[in-house]
Amino acid sequence: MEHWAREREGRLDVTHFRETAARQTGIYDVVSELDGDDLRATVEACCGACAKRRAWEEDDANDVPADDESTDEIPCRAPCSFFVAAAREIVADEQPHDRPDADPSADPGDLTNPANPYRVRYRRALGHTLEQ
Repeated sequence: MEHWAREREGRLDVTHFRETAARQTGIYDVVSELDGDDLRATVEACCGACAKRRAWEEDDANDVPADDESTDEIPCRAPCSFFVAAAREIVADEQPHDRPDADPSADPGDLTNPANPYRVRYRRALGHTLEQ
């Protein structure tokens, strides 16, 4: 609720993706290598599945358009740990060749499975982003 109230007061401190990515170390440091298309596809694949509305963007200069502020949903002020982990797994493993469709029995938390629903959504979103 604090983030919701701060946003209404114009005091929400948002941490954009590039800042979050720059703080990653170890196996997660590769997320800083995401280009704009990969980031947009990862956002489309992962964000919107929780109760929060994304308020962060790529950085101050580059938009991954944030969700509409006019709703009463609690704002997501920074890329969460699930998003960072998903970005690492999805982008590290995705190749331009064919991958399986989503498997309803695939554990949504197992991002190493190519049939994971988030990874399938990423591939679809990336294809949509590249077509534009």
